[in-house]
Amino acid sequence: MPVAARGRGLNRVIRIVGGPGRIRVALEDDFHHFRLDLRHDGAHVTAIATEGLRTPYTLCAVAGHRLDEIRGMALSVDMTATFRLADARQQCTHQFDLAGLAVAAAARGTSARRYDIFVEDEAPGADRHAILSRDGVVALDWTLDGDYAVAAPAPYAGRALGSGFTAWVAETLSPEEAEAALVLRRGVFIAGGRAIAAQIDDTLPFAPVTRGCWVQQPTQASRAARISGSTLDFGGRAVLLTRDDDAWLSGSA
Repeated sequence: MPVAARGRGLNRVIRIVGGPGRIRVALEDDFHHFRLDLRHDGAHVTAIATEGLRTPYTLCAVAGHRLDEIRGMALSVDMTATFRLADARQQCTHQFDLAGLAVAAAARGTSARRYDIFVEDEAPGADRHAILSRDGVVALDWTLDGDYAVAAPAPYAGRALGSGFTAWVAETLSPEEAEAALVLRRGVFIAGGRAIAAQIDDTLPFAPVTRGCWVQQPTQASRAARISGSTLDFGGRAVLLTRDDDAWLSGSA
């Protein structure tokens, strides 16, 4: 079930379904809707394919082909293992995250997992929370300090979510805890887009050059057209997220 919202904010759902030799993952939020299908032989990734159903830029879906860089990698319960094989800045951020989740799920033998993420919009004078539930149970509830840092609770208190966070969780936390933290961190990063999506639609016809992902590299940005109106608001209707993926996840479509 979706995280119980405390106000307005970003809603995001990631669902993972595993079967013999295969992991399927679906992600949907205000800005994105992706599917990823990973095949493995029990020890290594043998194939990977993605589909971009709703994306902010025209080249986002194409970026999924770059995941071929991790084909052949050994399965690992450590979601960050993919970061040691490929440069995340030369990938689609969200499809790359899904690949890491799929690899870890295959290594664990996961049959089903669901993450629900809710990141509150900023409100003057109020604490801002980022909440993650795993299979219907709240696993993380961060009080945020500014945009990209955690004020509480331990062991995250005082921890900036930017550079160094991935290495810290990989070295400090269990694989399961690290995975949850990285999933919630991504939600925090993209939540800020809710306040500027309409402005971007009106003023930026192509992707900005931030070098944060493949589409936003100088060589691609001028060809990655903004898909105006691709941002949705799932406030009060988070139950709809990934509903259209039910048949695909089950393998019946």
